[in-house]
Amino acid sequence: MMSAGDEPINIGKVQCLHSAVTGYSPLIFELDANSSYTQLLDKCKTVWKELQTNPELPNQIV
Repeated sequence: MMSAGDEPINIGKVQCLHSAVTGYSPLIFELDANSSYTQLLDKCKTVWKELQTNPELPNQIV
């Protein structure tokens, strides 16, 4: 389990990381080297839906 401690900045960093990993998880965890182009596009649709609910997602991965 990851602990952020009590510092607000650390809590914010962990929340940002969690949001980024959750948002991009279809591309990170559900694709492998043998995935087809169609499978990639299918996973991208899931990420695009996440982007609609969280427009800050690209900034959270940085």
